[in-house]
Amino acid sequence: MKSARILTVFIFLLAMSVGNCFGGELPGEGAPRRFRINSANPSTNLPQEKQGFTGNNRALKAFLFSAIIPGTGQLYNKNKYRGLAFFAVELASIFYYIDQNDKGNEYEALYETFADNHWVESRYWDALAAVSGEKRSDMEALREYESGRWSHHLPERRNQTYYENIGKYDQFNSGWDDALSDFGRDSELREEYTFIRKDSNDAFNRAGMAISIVMVNHVLSALEAGYTAHKQNNGLQASMKIVPQKTGANDFVPALSMRLSW
Repeated sequence: MKSARILTVFIFLLAMSVGNCFGGELPGEGAPRRFRINSANPSTNLPQEKQGFTGNNRALKAFLFSAIIPGTGQLYNKNKYRGLAFFAVELASIFYYIDQNDKGNEYEALYETFADNHWVESRYWDALAAVSGEKRSDMEALREYESGRWSHHLPERRNQTYYENIGKYDQFNSGWDDALSDFGRDSELREEYTFIRKDSNDAFNRAGMAISIVMVNHVLSALEAGYTAHKQNNGLQASMKIVPQKTGANDFVPALSMRLSW
């Protein structure tokens, strides 16, 4: 789900940034202008700045088209096959992201159900009471002992940290149905559980990779479209970078910052 939020926010920020991050200078009222006078062809009697702006404006359009939807700038430049290639990469990456994100969620639901069926919280607190000498009914004392002995704790709610800790750290070994020791690593159920979690994490990582490909595809397609549209105009300069954009208390997503100057 987090990957889905990142992809959505990235696309939104991309659309916003291309509208806010362009810079350039156009001749003002007092700017000097140069004219070519050709009585035989009145259409050429235009300021050079005006002619240059027309070319730059076309490059901006191609750049923006591909920055928002990869491949559309290439189609605007009449590069059909190149545009279809960028668009195909975009579609393939999005579909791959959806597929892997769904698999990650399926494995996540599977390992949570597995843990709920085979890891018993009361057995863990029984083991802590036995080793600490505290009363089993005194949960405050047991949690204080837990935090004093280990750097990890068992959350009161079954959240992501809860499901990660019970499979990752030996201190929670006692809670597994087939555990032979309280703080060792001898539970086969625990090993099976960690492999299911790994499958889930691997799928989410592949989904994250697909997001990265989408981002790079936007950048490359936009640069190529802008360059091709203005490859005969040396006055165009383009720069792009990806910067972190804060979306919440501790969440950052990559935002595309683009600048064209002429």
